[in-house]
Amino acid sequence: MEPTEKLAAQVVGNVGLYYVCYRLSRLGWNVMPTTRNARGIDVLIDNQDATRSFTIQVKALSKASPVPLGGTLDRLMGDFFIVCRKVRTDAPECFVLIPSEVKSLAHKGEKNGKTSYWLQPAQYSQERFRDAWSRIGYGAIPEVAVQQSRSCSHRLRQVWADPSCYYDRILHFRLLYWAKPCRM
Repeated sequence: MEPTEKLAAQVVGNVGLYYVCYRLSRLGWNVMPTTRNARGIDVLIDNQDATRSFTIQVKALSKASPVPLGGTLDRLMGDFFIVCRKVRTDAPECFVLIPSEVKSLAHKGEKNGKTSYWLQPAQYSQERFRDAWSRIGYGAIPEVAVQQSRSCSHRLRQVWADPSCYYDRILHFRLLYWAKPCRM
């Protein structure tokens, strides 16, 4: 259910920022929001053993609206760009992109001689971006996997730490499910 009162833009931004921080924390990341209303990144994350770090820009919306990107795309920074929309509901929606995808999907608008860029909902709300937290990866190794796979813990750590190892994680869960020894 969505409340009817309108929230200030800064409050909407805070809700989206802290929701993204919550989701990343659940994936085992050490999460640190940066100073609000400053240009640049909004969140710094480190994995549990501080061997990997990422920076993230968060754009929060109260509904399914276009995301304003400003007058130039040169200010997009960070490793990931997360759109968090419907933040006034009990189930906000998140879309995980990388800056190069944002740049390629951005809509250029011109009005009164001024250029502005927007990310339209049809562009950022594609299924491939929806709740695509696996693109960022995991900050910690799930304990059940560690307990079941002591003999292959080095490879397991690589699989869970590397976002590109998505299919290896699926394979590993299948191995755990069928209780077969780890052969990675």
